[in-house]
Amino acid sequence: MSTKENDDEFVGFRDFIEEENKKRVKTSRKRERHSSSFELLTFLESESIRLEKQKNLLEEKSYMLKNHPQGKNINFNLDSDLGSHLDLLDKILMQESSSLMSSLNEILNQFKRD
Repeated sequence: MSTKENDDEFVGFRDFIEEENKKRVKTSRKRERHSSSFELLTFLESESIRLEKQKNLLEEKSYMLKNHPQGKNINFNLDSDLGSHLDLLDKILMQESSSLMSSLNEILNQFKRD
């Protein structure tokens, strides 16, 4: 047998193999598309679940804030705390021995006329 006769015998076989390879490439592309669409679907489902949980949390918080406002109580507590701290600061700074009073006395004494 010559190589030319061998080539002739395998022509149909080679065509068959080439067609099979083309089919495999096409099916793998379909799998890739299917895989990517599956990943997208999974992502969308998990994102939907996350958003649903967030919506429920915000609905609950808004209900609590609407029916049980805390702003007035917090502001009252802060005002009373601020007032008590300012009174304490005033007592400390206005003592005769405080550094503020000594500095003020020095400054004011410069403007006194003898």
